Amino acid sequence: MVPDYHTALEAAAAGGGLAVLPECLCRPLLHAGQLIALPLPKRAPQFSLYLARGKGGSSVERVDLCCQQLTDAARNW
Repeated sequence: MVPDYHTALEAAAAGGGLAVLPECLCRPLLHAGQLIALPLPKRAPQFSLYLARGKGGSSVERVDLCCQQLTDAARNW
């Protein structure tokens, strides 16, 4: 367990194990051959997303809008 992406990148480059990192951080070390990229799965892993709201509280328009947009977008996931 490391505190941030940069520490994980340094540990992986030093042979300390695997790291899941944004490609933009890894690109220089990938091109230099200091890291290797593992193949991505053909299908993205499935996950669940839950929307939670306070019970009985007054409605806040921006929260309502956010919930509605997420619900609408999720129909196409």
